[in-house]
Amino acid sequence: MPHNRIKLRNRLISAFPWAFDFYETMCFTSNISGWRKRGISIPYPSLLKRAILLQEIKDFNADNFVETGTYLGDTPWYLRKHLRRIISIEVHPPLADLARQRFKKVDNVTIAEGDSGAILSDFLTDLSGRTVFWLDGHYSGGITGIGDEECPIFRELSAIISLCKTDWLILIDDARCFGSHPAYPTVDAIGDFFKINQRAVSLNVANDMIRIQEICKDPHACISSLSKKSG
Repeated sequence: MPHNRIKLRNRLISAFPWAFDFYETMCFTSNISGWRKRGISIPYPSLLKRAILLQEIKDFNADNFVETGTYLGDTPWYLRKHLRRIISIEVHPPLADLARQRFKKVDNVTIAEGDSGAILSDFLTDLSGRTVFWLDGHYSGGITGIGDEECPIFRELSAIISLCKTDWLILIDDARCFGSHPAYPTVDAIGDFFKINQRAVSLNVANDMIRIQEICKDPHACISSLSKKSG
């Protein structure tokens, strides 16, 4: 989508937010119907992916949502009424600027410009409350941008486990790409990353997402607790 069309689209959304919300609600049914007719294939429709995200946020009782890969800003828009704070990082300057304009009157949404692998750490130390991370900053072609790496997932994960002191849930988009594209590590390699860093997590793949939740912040305490229970 050309940038001038995105700008016009954002202006209309800002002027008539209720109309866009209604439009998305109406589109959801038709999108899901078409998707089912196509055999429930991957990738999922974007509206369905956002609905799954919202359910994860509610189930986790999250206060914050941190996204890498803003693109048009439709995900923060969809979630804006459900969270205390939303941070979205976009590497491509024109898209970041368009998103900032879109959200300039939305107080709980922050749009940051930069390579998520490099700047995600800037936003983690002052988070308070439970946080859902939506890692979707890998390069997607088209008008999207690319940072130092096509898929900065390990740098993003390193920042989270090093600096985020609150309870977190990590959701990584496009699970189908991991292990099937040269720039993307395997899911097993992601699991090994947490083992090497001595972080006890549950990791599973569903809905084209890799879902990672910390079981215990102190693995030594977990082992001690389990030993006492077994004894």
